[in-house]
Amino acid sequence: MIKSLTKAKNGCIALAIACLLLIGVFLPITQATSNIDYIKGFEKGIPWQPFKPLKKVTFVEFDKDTLVDDYSYLASIPASVFSDGEIIYTSPLLFFQPDGIYPDEDKYRFLNDYQGTHYLMEDWMGYCNGNLDQMTLVNVPKNKLDGSWKAKDYTLIEGNNPYKIAGEIALQDWSYSDEAIIAVIEEKYEKPMDTKITGYVEGKIQGEVGTDRLTVKRPFGPAPEFEYFTIEDEYKYVEADLWYPSFVILKNVIRMVPGFGEAAGVTIPSVDPDFQLYCKYEGEWLQTSAASEMAIIEGPHEECYSYVYKSGDWRVGVTNMPTQGGDESFIHHGPLGKIERYGTLEEALKNVFSEVKNFYVDITKYPGVEIEI
Repeated sequence: MIKSLTKAKNGCIALAIACLLLIGVFLPITQATSNIDYIKGFEKGIPWQPFKPLKKVTFVEFDKDTLVDDYSYLASIPASVFSDGEIIYTSPLLFFQPDGIYPDEDKYRFLNDYQGTHYLMEDWMGYCNGNLDQMTLVNVPKNKLDGSWKAKDYTLIEGNNPYKIAGEIALQDWSYSDEAIIAVIEEKYEKPMDTKITGYVEGKIQGEVGTDRLTVKRPFGPAPEFEYFTIEDEYKYVEADLWYPSFVILKNVIRMVPGFGEAAGVTIPSVDPDFQLYCKYEGEWLQTSAASEMAIIEGPHEECYSYVYKSGDWRVGVTNMPTQGGDESFIHHGPLGKIERYGTLEEALKNVFSEVKNFYVDITKYPGVEIEI
């Protein structure tokens, strides 16, 4: 459990980066602590309610040896994403590691949280006109922050007691709340019983693989574009591959350029959508899978996979990511590497010299059988 919580931190940071770049595009923000009523919520987007971004950020010190940072992060979530019943208010919440924790070597690139945090804060501070209304630091020394990350008000919370930290966060950010939810920290755990269960199950898969191709308009704002399709009763697993006609130039020399590392190459034209897969479940849209790969690493495509929770209505969503392969029908190997083409030559050239207006989604539906165990 402890290892799982610790390993989840990088995922939290990645999720924060995706969500905050999305909402940051529109930042008509005001005071985090006052005068927020006049901001009109954005009516379209991923959240189920209109949302208002706040000029605020919360940093929690990363601690690989204890769970204090995990509890602090969880206690900070209600103050970073909350709803008054009609509007969602949101601001960045990030684990923080000072610069220089890991050696400047390529093998440590994906462990370097500071680099990703720095990229996010560059965008966030830009959208906030270089000055936040509030910054909350949980066990993060102020002198470890980048000098350009400025705020009108700083809240410093220090300690190694998760109860004390949670209390200070609640008093700071929830002093006007009429309700509170208290989660008990389980300090002692019973050792799981070493129980083994043996047996076997069997079933027979019938049917053939089904395929569809959808065309989705390219979104240019934060609101996703959707396209709908149907999954019949015999299918139990679905794969969706999003791509657009383009060229990917892979040169051996590109990996020698500082900053590219193991980059796959250059995508022309370069568009970096994010991709979601939804199931209509109990009358609501349930997101069953999401993908947010970088085009420079994976090429011009995103892939989602999902168990079919319910047959019937499904949909795909495409979200525009301003800072960020499908059908590989042609690959040419040359002395400097290779060139990949997605789609027909005519389609790829049209996108190069004009503008990407549509994405394609290849749907593959796999038959199966469900067996109770």
